[in-house]
Amino acid sequence: SSLATRAKISSAGLDILKSDGEALAQFGSTIKLFDGTGDDDANRKLVADSNGLTLFGDDNATKAVINSSGVTLTEDNTDRAVFAATTTIGNTSNEHIRISGSGLELKDGSTSRIQMVI
Repeated sequence: SSLATRAKISSAGLDILKSDGEALAQFGSTIKLFDGTGDDDANRKLVADSNGLTLFGDDNATKAVINSSGVTLTEDNTDRAVFAATTTIGNTSNEHIRISGSGLELKDGSTSRIQMVI
């Protein structure tokens, strides 16, 4: 059986609701999709607005953000990868890779261990 039982249309947009009144989805100037167990911020799975798109993992601390700055992958509130004009892979406080228009670096925090300059 379907979780959705009704739709609510208002000046804010369209909400798809469960029988208990909790939202499964909200469509307006911001689009939100929830996990089906609640409609609090902790239950968000997707948010799309004028700033970009955020996809959530098992909690709000694990997410993928797509916006005008690029794509950022975050695990437990630590950025693990940023794909943009300067791309980093790994926690930039520790060992990571940095790729930019000027070259590629293997780094340990702010210390370059290996550098390939273009």
